Amino acid sequence: MYPEDEARAFFEARGAPFYARISDPDRRLYQAFDVRRGSFRQMFGMRIWLRGLELSRQGLQQGRLVGDMWQMPGCFVLRGDRILAAYPYEYAGDRPDYLELIDAALSDDPSRLALMRPDGSLHRIDGPLEPTSRPLPS
Repeated sequence: MYPEDEARAFFEARGAPFYARISDPDRRLYQAFDVRRGSFRQMFGMRIWLRGLELSRQGLQQGRLVGDMWQMPGCFVLRGDRILAAYPYEYAGDRPDYLELIDAALSDDPSRLALMRPDGSLHRIDGPLEPTSRPLPS
């Protein structure tokens, strides 16, 4: 949800100015992909505290909040107009196995098209996935 100038600075500060990214401060794509706002439990529940403690032990800390702090994250692998893989986050500190998600999505084997479940298992997708029937807001 960073405005593009802030996103560019964020990625440059981390040595990754070349990473592809989409700035969506108006949350149009979140809405189009039906990525919802989190509940109190999803944002501040025990799993969040445990994840924060784990990251703190690694020397990491929460950065500055930008945009809607209640917006849940989304992870999608796209090819053209098809969603090849998606990860439905259960809580704000959740994270997919990115390499497994990309590997499944980029496989030439159509049986590997997948929706990664929160437990890490992959659910096969038999065809194109429509994220929502709502059009993008103008």
